[in-house]
Amino acid sequence: MTTLEDFTLSEEKKAEICNGLTAPQEKAVRHWMALHEVLNRGDFDAVDDFFHPEMTYSNPNRPDLSTYDTWKTSPMKLYELFPPCVYRTVGAWGRGDDEVTVLCHHWGKHTGGTYYGKEPTGNEINVWWYSTLKMKEGKIFHIYSISDILTMVMDLEVIPRLPANPYG
Repeated sequence: MTTLEDFTLSEEKKAEICNGLTAPQEKAVRHWMALHEVLNRGDFDAVDDFFHPEMTYSNPNRPDLSTYDTWKTSPMKLYELFPPCVYRTVGAWGRGDDEVTVLCHHWGKHTGGTYYGKEPTGNEINVWWYSTLKMKEGKIFHIYSISDILTMVMDLEVIPRLPANPYG
């Protein structure tokens, strides 16, 4: 069962996540984990400090969020719709000094408003995703994400739950 405490990472857990990374890769992952702490408390003014001014975003599920200004609207709205709306990093891998990939988890409850035309259900969301982050001048320059939105919309009853076995 997911709890709010799962989203407060101890220093030991952060070190475990960063184990095996180079120093620049670890710096990037810790930057990302610090961003999650800021998002988790809803401090959207402080979010700006984590991103390069030319930041771009790519996600096949959200082609509308290609710039920082459009991307930032998403965590702000999610914070409103899915309190407690918290994020955590659970794994990290690096490539070179300016690129890392992180496995993350987003949790909340649909209590704050309409989503995809669906009134609040009170249902939990547990969205798992990978993001590849490119860094520039110590800040996030590009994010490419793949997220499990299908499970999220099924959990929220936006679409019917699909059978576990697509072949049977």
